[in-house]
Amino acid sequence: MNSKTEVYELEMDGLNYDYGFRAMRDMLGRMRQEDHELRSQITDAEKKASRTRGVNNEFAVDGLIELYEYSGYQDAAHSMAAIGMIAPFVESSFREAFEEFGRVLPKKNKVVYILKTISEMGWDKHMPENLEVTLTALFEYRNKLLHHGFEWPPEIRKRFAQRLKTSGWPSGWFSKAPTRGDAWMFYMTYTFIDHCIDTIEKVAVGLEKLKRERLSQQL
Repeated sequence: MNSKTEVYELEMDGLNYDYGFRAMRDMLGRMRQEDHELRSQITDAEKKASRTRGVNNEFAVDGLIELYEYSGYQDAAHSMAAIGMIAPFVESSFREAFEEFGRVLPKKNKVVYILKTISEMGWDKHMPENLEVTLTALFEYRNKLLHHGFEWPPEIRKRFAQRLKTSGWPSGWFSKAPTRGDAWMFYMTYTFIDHCIDTIEKVAVGLEKLKRERLSQQL
């Protein structure tokens, strides 16, 4: 089964999941390319700083420090853009599916409601493994980033850093920029982004199977 092909063909209640999904993946691809280009600039700047002396070295080091600092904010901006696309896409997928069965996705406690409804309706077999872990990490990070911006208040940073230690989430899902030994900004890695995209594909295919099963039962 080619899940990507099936996802591209999905269209639910006027929402074109073909163009929406493709546009999201294209934007994520462009961001990844920008990150690659910035890393290349930093590598070149590091080489220049190591090879120069005197005034030229001072200018080279200053330029390198600026790139280091900027890279932290670019990572944060790309994380915000990624979470701002992925989380609403996941919400809309489940909201549309639930509405067909008279269920309304609440504004609060979305993850709890999604998992509870999936269980109650017997949809578990059509959903990807570890969905609870994925959704919990996704929405907890989304809430922190969109409420607090790039640089979170110190206490929020400490609590999220502790959460990463005790959550059981894969260690490669988030990275951080340090400051004076503490976390400064948190980023979702491309490992996690790729995992979320894969989860979206599997959820979409699972929902399509459920829709087909429902139609066949009505015949």
